[in-house]
Amino acid sequence: MITEELSRLNFVKHLFAGKSVLDAGCGVGYGSQFIARHGARRVLGVDISAETVAYAQEHYREANLDFCVMDCADLALADGAFDMVCSLELIEHLPDPDRYLSEIARVLKPGGLYFMSTPNRLISSTRDGRASWKFHIREFSYDELRTILESHFEKVEIWGSYVPQYEEHPIRHITKSPLSQIKHFIPSWLRVWVSSSIRFLIKAELSFDDVQFSKERLDVPTFVALCSVPTDRSPDASSPRSNSKGGRQ
Repeated sequence: MITEELSRLNFVKHLFAGKSVLDAGCGVGYGSQFIARHGARRVLGVDISAETVAYAQEHYREANLDFCVMDCADLALADGAFDMVCSLELIEHLPDPDRYLSEIARVLKPGGLYFMSTPNRLISSTRDGRASWKFHIREFSYDELRTILESHFEKVEIWGSYVPQYEEHPIRHITKSPLSQIKHFIPSWLRVWVSSSIRFLIKAELSFDDVQFSKERLDVPTFVALCSVPTDRSPDASSPRSNSKGGRQ
């Protein structure tokens, strides 16, 4: 699972060179460390969980990497503070995704980049659209994700992210069948254990090369998106609360 997540950052690692990067919703910090080790000038990992940030500070130390506790929907950061924001599997956890995206756009410099990932609602949620993972508030279909991203960013590119060895294995025909709706009634810990066990039996170890990204293949578990803010926007165009933050530079 960690290899799949890091593969998404590996997909855009060529964009990190010389940039100041915010890892929004950094979790325990291994993604932030990956960014710091692949060319970024400066990386700040933020997460709302103090316990998680303390773990990251202890286990993922780099000279160009810092962590702090922060709400990603209310960033105590200056306008235009970062060249790039990475935010993996966060938007589905938030009660107000529009506010979060406004904050991301606000802290990006003109022409800045936002890279994100999120589960595909049509795979992950129940048929009536309810997120079945305990901490997910709202998941997105391809069209829903494009609509919300285009309301905050100038250019939006979306790919489906998947492991062909998993998705094309015969057992996936069963898990994609109507029987797959049973999984939504299974406790989360058991779903993770079953899914991980099946994947381990199919292919025990993954490399980044095993994970594919396709703009045509969208019937897959995860979407990744790369977005940009306008290069010519005015300093106060990104947020009605612009210049109200006195946070770290």
